[in-house]
Amino acid sequence: MENKWDAFRTVLQEAAIITVTALMVLLGIANLLPIHGIPLLEGGFLSPHAEALHRTLSVVVGCAMLFLSYRLYKRVRMAYYLTVCLLPLSILLHLYASMPQRPVLPVVVVELLMEVILLFLRRRFTRSADPITLRRGLLLALLCVAIVLLNTGIGMFVMRRHFQGVTTIRDAFFQSVRLFVMMDVSGAAPQNLRAVVFMHSAVVLYWGSLVAALVFILKPLVYQPIVSGRDRARVRELLRLYGYNSISYVDVEPDKKYFFSEAADGFIAYVIENETAVCVGDPVCRQEDCAVVLMDFRRFCRQNNLDICLCQASEKLVNIYKGLGFGVAKCGEEAAFDLSVYSIDGPQTSKLRRDVRSAARKGIAVKEYKPLTERDPALEQQIQEVSREWLAGKKSGELSFLLGSVGLENPLDRRYFIACDRTGNVCAFIVFLPFVGGYYADVTRRRRDAPAGVMEGITLAAFETFRKEGVRWGSMGVAPLSNTRTDTQSTRVAALLAYVFEHANAFYAFKSLYQYKRKYNPTVWKSHYFVYYPAKFTPQIAYALVKAHNRGGVQDFLLNRIRHLAARMLHMHSQSA
Repeated sequence: MENKWDAFRTVLQEAAIITVTALMVLLGIANLLPIHGIPLLEGGFLSPHAEALHRTLSVVVGCAMLFLSYRLYKRVRMAYYLTVCLLPLSILLHLYASMPQRPVLPVVVVELLMEVILLFLRRRFTRSADPITLRRGLLLALLCVAIVLLNTGIGMFVMRRHFQGVTTIRDAFFQSVRLFVMMDVSGAAPQNLRAVVFMHSAVVLYWGSLVAALVFILKPLVYQPIVSGRDRARVRELLRLYGYNSISYVDVEPDKKYFFSEAADGFIAYVIENETAVCVGDPVCRQEDCAVVLMDFRRFCRQNNLDICLCQASEKLVNIYKGLGFGVAKCGEEAAFDLSVYSIDGPQTSKLRRDVRSAARKGIAVKEYKPLTERDPALEQQIQEVSREWLAGKKSGELSFLLGSVGLENPLDRRYFIACDRTGNVCAFIVFLPFVGGYYADVTRRRRDAPAGVMEGITLAAFETFRKEGVRWGSMGVAPLSNTRTDTQSTRVAALLAYVFEHANAFYAFKSLYQYKRKYNPTVWKSHYFVYYPAKFTPQIAYALVKAHNRGGVQDFLLNRIRHLAARMLHMHSQSA
């Protein structure tokens, strides 16, 4: 019975928050449009200067209410505090403008009720505000200026008999834009003090909107994520000690945020997409501290209204994840090679051997480039040219979340193996990232005209180098969505992912990537998992994964696919002609 009451109370509180948010939008619009001020503008109920002050404050409060409403709905703590302060100001503005022909008691009662509801539900607003992105900043800047233009235009049309230069709505908006551009109040030919004061208040609002627009635009440009050099040094040290997952070193990429546990020595790297914290692999910590770090991170995400999804989590930690109430679904298998015993002898790797010999006969030579020992700017330029050519031929934008960068500007612990043709020009390269006990083939790129077998030659040469150094493991990474039908953890999600693996190869080469890695005859295929909280794989989490891997989202996959199809059709048409 108590659980039912708690559930009912939660639903009731959510409904109250949604209602308050909707009323905030309506109040914001009412404050922005000079509808409530028409009797003031026309009847002279207040003095001209009082009208101007009232109008200016109303527009400011209206803009703030509109901008805060979405954040209030998202339970952002700062939006809550600002709204609690704005509502009394809005009440005072309505009371100040009250008159017999326009009673404001219903509006004031609604605003008082909203204030009481918010004060009662104050504990529901726990989420921290996200930093403004440049795209959102530009949108807010344009919206801010547009709102003031609209408000001034409507106000001038309402007061048209006070302006010689305004007779139609078109005139009003033309003069509104002219005032914004020229900041000259004489253009509309105001006929009395009331009109002059109105125009001066519009100038004040325009300057305010310009300042707000600059803040919205510049803030994302000067904002730097609070990741200090000390934090990054700590990340690298923890990766050296506990980075057992082969993709762990991707954590050093600059797009990652870090959650450091206060209860244990460890961290989780993540990005935020679609109200979800999408994380790289497993927590980087001692295995016995994994549960503590996860509980700390889950608490952090609850406070910020974020779902959680760990990508390519290790099979050895599955029981810990499930014990903490996380959902688990297989996301693919990793091609892992025990370099102490790995060999390409035998019938299963016969094609691999042929490809490598074919590349060698064509003069392909593989070597390791060590930028930290001796830099070669010309060679690095060739590497970047290969990278640009490879990216230009992709079906989608670069998948950045679980993929590192070439990183030549700051190599850190990366290792570079390159293949050169007879002329000494670079035709392909692979960047390997370290993990505890091995190296992972991360960035793999080649020229379009590079001979067959060049990537195989680089991979095997790198594995041989690592073996001689006493490195135990080599990894070619996870083949996404491969063999998910064998998943016994989440059969429904497994069926969905298996369907994507079978039928979505036009957008991502799931099958061919798996077959390519299978050709090497890995020592072992290691299962990896999506781990998510709450323990239900929702469309929100699925879209967050797409956005994290490709910032362009689904539309980027679709547009690039259309582009490739169009290019193929043009090529076929030119050949037939």
